[in-house]
Amino acid sequence: MSSLALTDVLDRGLAFLNCQSITPSIPEITTTIAGGFADVCANPAVSTEPPGSPNPADPGRRVVFDFGDVSNSGAAAGTVTVLSRAVVLDSVENQDGVSLNNAAGLEWSSGTLTASATEVAIVEPDMQLAKAADRTSAPPGSTITFTLTLGQTDLSNVNAYDVVLSDSLPVGLDYVPGSLSIVSGPAGGVTDESAAPALTVTWATFPLFTGPDRTEAIVQFQATVGDLDPGQSVTNTAFLEWSTLPGDVSDPQSTFNDLSTERRYDPASPADVYQVSASLDITAPQLPATGFAPGRVTALPRQPAELDYVNLSGLWLQIPRLGVGMSIVGIPLMDEGWDLTWLSNQAGWLEGTAYPTWSGNTALTAHAVTPDGLPGPFSRLADLRWGDQVILQAFGQEYVYEVRQARTVRPTDLSVLRHEELDWLTLLTCAVYEESTDSYRARVAVRAVLIEVR
Repeated sequence: MSSLALTDVLDRGLAFLNCQSITPSIPEITTTIAGGFADVCANPAVSTEPPGSPNPADPGRRVVFDFGDVSNSGAAAGTVTVLSRAVVLDSVENQDGVSLNNAAGLEWSSGTLTASATEVAIVEPDMQLAKAADRTSAPPGSTITFTLTLGQTDLSNVNAYDVVLSDSLPVGLDYVPGSLSIVSGPAGGVTDESAAPALTVTWATFPLFTGPDRTEAIVQFQATVGDLDPGQSVTNTAFLEWSTLPGDVSDPQSTFNDLSTERRYDPASPADVYQVSASLDITAPQLPATGFAPGRVTALPRQPAELDYVNLSGLWLQIPRLGVGMSIVGIPLMDEGWDLTWLSNQAGWLEGTAYPTWSGNTALTAHAVTPDGLPGPFSRLADLRWGDQVILQAFGQEYVYEVRQARTVRPTDLSVLRHEELDWLTLLTCAVYEESTDSYRARVAVRAVLIEVR
């Protein structure tokens, strides 16, 4: 076969990588190329297809092997096997589900042959990220548990590699050291809080399960709320990035095409979109409004189900100096704060502060004026002085607190709700009614510390 040449044209999305070997099946098959078949393998002519194309995916698509004259001096039939490799490009045309092929043509002085390979389907990993918190509204000093859920989506078809989950806490959220953990997920996850408040969790390989469920991981950490103003929000955003190949394949693998890299997140590339994010807003609430207009009846709307108060069975509050005693209910903390409209003659525990009798700062509130315009349970709260007792009856015991501070604060002063290490009570109610605005301009805050359990 004189002037034998093999031309291989790869579909756009593939580029020639190298020739590994050209091997005759019997020694009688030879070539006139001086270095033999090894020299043919080492020196293919690689070019752009179509010639002169400006598309960055086209260099390295056309490969020509010059065999010279090939002959078989023996009596038996034989073959010549060409083993070459192509690389899948990180090009915008290559998307999940695309099929790529290569067509080979054999030409010599007296004939031609053509053949095509089996098509190769492009597969990609696809991941998702969700973020949640045990509460999205919390007073300064509160501890919030964040939960990040990440995993393969239904569109994913292959393992993801070099997976990096990153979360950098903004000003207003303070990371709790040692709280970053992988609750569940594939083996090999590594947490890193060395650069806190920038947190990272990595997996070298994030596998794709072949069963009905996709691979999923759950990561948690905690942060305390800083000195936010009432109604102020901070946004916490987490990012998830991944790649298509294990290890660092950021340098081109083919000398013929610069796109012969792995696919990973690159904001400058229209193809490298391997990043998702999830954000969550944390808001500091206002101090609750705990009084109605004095001397007149206020009609109340029906209480919405989402604002139903929680029955804290067995909890009772007594303030001997004021001669009052009342049951305690739980007031849910919503994004806009606590709604005490339907509190009546009970005391309300403000969800998000320490649970009654637990270490920390437990905030209890009651109306200064009830909806009928009459004095409420906390109408004389400002009369309490240092040493006065406040008693919580709970779990068959009495928790005795003594007043250490009584002051009038602005409705925006969240410092009265800050976390404490010991067991403190903060009693809150409204003060200084203003007729023109039908609102109270101040709050009375009485703080008491646990001194005895009997």
